[in-house]
Amino acid sequence: MEAALRRARRERRRVIASVTAPVAADLDLSAAVLAARRAGDRFFCLEQPDRERSTLAALGEAALVETTGENRFREAAAACRELARGAEAADGLGDPPGSGPVWVGGFAFAPRGGSAPEWASLAPGQLVLPELSLARRGDEARLTVTAALGGDESADTVLERLRARVNDLEPTAMPLLDPDPVASARVAATKSRWIAGERGSRKSAARSSSTAARGRCMTLSSYSPSRCQVRAFAGCRRTACWSRRSAARRRRK
Repeated sequence: MEAALRRARRERRRVIASVTAPVAADLDLSAAVLAARRAGDRFFCLEQPDRERSTLAALGEAALVETTGENRFREAAAACRELARGAEAADGLGDPPGSGPVWVGGFAFAPRGGSAPEWASLAPGQLVLPELSLARRGDEARLTVTAALGGDESADTVLERLRARVNDLEPTAMPLLDPDPVASARVAATKSRWIAGERGSRKSAARSSSTAARGRCMTLSSYSPSRCQVRAFAGCRRTACWSRRSAARRRRK
């Protein structure tokens, strides 16, 4: 922490400081993140049960990168590399994939973003460096705590904030479905729309100098943070990336 603060003050830019520690692999990592979230928190969960129970669950925002337009992939990659330059973090050798400082988020197929209401609070390119992330592969799991330091905070202030974050994490079970939901879940992307979107993404990625990760997915609009398994397309995995702001707007309508 002190080394990162000194670098940040000397170079007049934000510097990442991160620490990673083992946690029990039998914990429900996604449930812990969902239970610890605060009002306004960003949170992200990705589970791949058939890949040695691989899980990545993230909470909070240490840094945010947002881009738009045809060069959104390249610009996001450059911004992330710049922030990671000189980071004070362990090398992570031997840790499960996803351990250490990790960016979570994604990119819209369209250069200017999606037009449907469920994408209203998301930038065309958006990557979040979470304050807390939990990663598991097989019988090993890690907790990573991360801060992006600008040099204007004391080490004690940052540590106090991060300790409060960690103290919010508790072993828990996944919440049940809302018995009285504001609105029922609905499929927001059909298979034909997904296929068309994937083709567009491939063309856009081919024009970029960076590599875009492509996945198969079906978007669900729902207000209950509960685990669901989507089997509509071959190769699907259980994924949850919740946008509290857009859900709040729909609740008020």
